Amino acid sequence: QKPATRDLPIVVVSAYVEEGAEEINGDAVGVVDWLQKPIEEERLRDGLKRAVHGRASKKPRILHVEDDLDLAGVVSALVGDLGQVTLATSLNEGKRLLREQDFDLVILDLMLPDGSGEELLTYPRRASRAKTPVIVFSAKELSADTSKNIEAALIKSRTTNEQLVATICATINGMRSDKGKG
Repeated sequence: QKPATRDLPIVVVSAYVEEGAEEINGDAVGVVDWLQKPIEEERLRDGLKRAVHGRASKKPRILHVEDDLDLAGVVSALVGDLGQVTLATSLNEGKRLLREQDFDLVILDLMLPDGSGEELLTYPRRASRAKTPVIVFSAKELSADTSKNIEAALIKSRTTNEQLVATICATINGMRSDKGKG
């Protein structure tokens, strides 16, 4: 909960791994690995490498597709420490950027001046990033079909800055955990 430690990667070493994981639903933000005692030396080494690599690696690249420049500035300021934000102010600019660059996360407004942001949910990505997580942050609510293709859907009028940052953190930490498993 503290800003200074909330993104700290964690390797849990415990005699009670299953109980601990169940207690927090096995889903604690920042947990890189759960290790059962007695410790397997190689698995501990791998978990520590993943934790250190995640901290030392470059910030995730975030594409924010949003036409409201004031809101984009606020989101950029909130997310600045978590990742490198690139702004696209239209659907076409978002498509161009997804064709030309790799992003680790997309924050997407659905109501854009040149079309619906929903088009980007099925828009082809570069081969190196076939599945990029998407957080929809829009005034428009999603249909049930559309919501299957995203990590989270947040309604602008009902989302606090803290909720937005927490959702982005959880998504980024989930990506890091998935990379460590592969």
